[in-house]
Amino acid sequence: MSISRDGRLLAVCVQNAYGFGHEGGNGLFSPSGVVLEILGSRVLLVDTGTGAIREPFPQDSLSWAAQWSPVGNRLAAYVQHKSYPCLATWDEKTDSVKLFREVTARPGMACEVPCWTPDGRSVVVRYVDFSADASTPSDENPGPSVRVHRYESSHAPMKTRWVSQRGNLPYHMMLVDVEIGVTRYLIRDSTFFGHCPVSPDGRSVATLRYAETDSATAQGYYDLIVIPLDGSGIRTVAPHIPGQYAVSLSWSPDGHHIACITEGFREKGRLLVMPADGSDRPRDLTASEDVDLKRGDFTLPPCWNSDSALIYCWADSALWEFPIDGQPPRRIIPGTQRPVHSWVRPPMGDRLPDPGGQSVLLLVASDGNKRTGLARMDLATGDASVVAKVNGEPIWPCVQVAVSADATKCYITTASKNSPAVLWQIDVELGRRRLASLSSGLGRIALGAQREIEWQMPDGRRLRGELILPPGYEEGKPVPTILEVYAGSVGRRRLRQLGTTAFMVNPYLLAAHGYAVLFPDIPLEGSNPYSQIPGPVLAAVQKVIDMGIADSERLGVMGQSYGGYTVFSLITQTDVFKAAVSNAGMVNLLTTYTRFAEQNGRDWTWYCETGQGRMCATPWERRGAYIRNSPFFYLNRVSTPILITCGDKDVLDSVGQAHEAFVGLRRLGKTVEMRIYENEGHGHQAWTSANYRDFCERVIEWFDAYLKS
Repeated sequence: MSISRDGRLLAVCVQNAYGFGHEGGNGLFSPSGVVLEILGSRVLLVDTGTGAIREPFPQDSLSWAAQWSPVGNRLAAYVQHKSYPCLATWDEKTDSVKLFREVTARPGMACEVPCWTPDGRSVVVRYVDFSADASTPSDENPGPSVRVHRYESSHAPMKTRWVSQRGNLPYHMMLVDVEIGVTRYLIRDSTFFGHCPVSPDGRSVATLRYAETDSATAQGYYDLIVIPLDGSGIRTVAPHIPGQYAVSLSWSPDGHHIACITEGFREKGRLLVMPADGSDRPRDLTASEDVDLKRGDFTLPPCWNSDSALIYCWADSALWEFPIDGQPPRRIIPGTQRPVHSWVRPPMGDRLPDPGGQSVLLLVASDGNKRTGLARMDLATGDASVVAKVNGEPIWPCVQVAVSADATKCYITTASKNSPAVLWQIDVELGRRRLASLSSGLGRIALGAQREIEWQMPDGRRLRGELILPPGYEEGKPVPTILEVYAGSVGRRRLRQLGTTAFMVNPYLLAAHGYAVLFPDIPLEGSNPYSQIPGPVLAAVQKVIDMGIADSERLGVMGQSYGGYTVFSLITQTDVFKAAVSNAGMVNLLTTYTRFAEQNGRDWTWYCETGQGRMCATPWERRGAYIRNSPFFYLNRVSTPILITCGDKDVLDSVGQAHEAFVGLRRLGKTVEMRIYENEGHGHQAWTSANYRDFCERVIEWFDAYLKS
């Protein structure tokens, strides 16, 4: 969200990910240069007085990352309209849109937004030269493009073709004068990412430029550089900062310092502060405390107070106050018994929301997580009291929040597992107001009932899961039941908001086809995940059978990514499931360890050693553990028919793992089908409409064939 300076208009980005085909691509970007996770996005303007909604940019376009100018009512965003994505502005005074076609943009993350200069005249953007690429956007919406292999007795595989992957394109940083349309390069042919804030005096921009990657850990390192807007020399103010997704930066209000939060695989998120002129080394303000800023809103810029003396960050359910003069930090624990989602702050803002620095607002859980409370916390004492409550849970609480300039009003979006997204206006003095529904069409769909279930493990642990029942379910009548699994996750947390894309197949769609759908807790500890997975899952299955809901002879299981590994781990250790689906799942830790991406030199040794693989060692140190935790070596135990799917442009090389599983199961005479979707990446939320529809239909057909026949 981004709110206009006068508080009258709120820019909100909404998404219907499956409403747009992405015309193929390389698994990361569409041919027209849009990062796949952004497809289907559009910017809406909400009148904060009336709740009226309008679209500032052409209705047949994609738009995202909207940011209001600090002066006047001009909106900058990235827009794709009949060509490549580019910088665009909308002027409220003239109700006109200007597309800067020559400034083609390829932002890769939500935090990469157009950055205004303080005078509201110019915008800094990351620019990509698409003239280096010969492909052109297509307006066609083709049918599913999929390679299918199946083995059952003497069934032979079909021949297929491969599609080449596009190469990388050069990046530049551009300063765009939106008044007269003049553009100027600030830096050429460089790799930089994340938020690129402009200094308070409007003379410089800070960014992170790629330095190197540690081949042993896949840890990326970046140099923090300052680029003067007048074209004078670039200076490095902090070298070799660990980062992976979105190291965040912010200038102090007086412009003398820059703060950033680091992100390392093997180390905690740290808060660094350094002189903007590079005159001294960075100081780690978190060095004396056991705090990991990765357990907070680390993808957003650190917040400064008005006199540039204090920095505020959220982590471990508390607000941390870091003095930059070297004094010890202070952990401000909210004085409320309610669980805290996050604190309320402008998404890309670098200043404390309360200009007076006396208090902050918190989003807290209320009424058993069915409602969200807004609480005001005193910064001196931590005392907090709820000032308003709204229905549902906050959507991305750190991002989908906006605060008025005087910090008296805030705007949040909430949703629940059985109601669509709603935009609320909360006045800290006058209370709440339902401003608009952002997905009203979902409210007309009949949904099945939801239940939270609980079961006890033999060791005394109590685990929970979330269950969706078919619409019109009759109590005591067993129905076919599908589990969506993901080892190491709290299953019930995955089903909190209606219409999200965090599922293989939306569970309400499966429920509409007569299935109960269960998301169970599957905790993991230590470095041997394979043997731990069946216990919690089978206990959850027995619970829903005992409740008279699940039919023991009609049980299915499915999982995505590490959930696919979870599926293979289950069907090689139990035969209770009559059908299974794995998408982009890992089956062999040894071959995962040796994957190599020629286009960027990346391998996945770190994933197996310190990531989800959980081996904590190399294969030469724990050869037996790699084998014991790889379902591939137990495929001979499989009796469950399994559908294996993935995208052929998955950066995790799930095609190789799919091939291994398919070849092994076919050789062993098991029933298996493999579907490789062309030009698709790792997550379904970025797949074309045609391919995702085909995937959903085939999953339902697969379960119907084995659970309903």
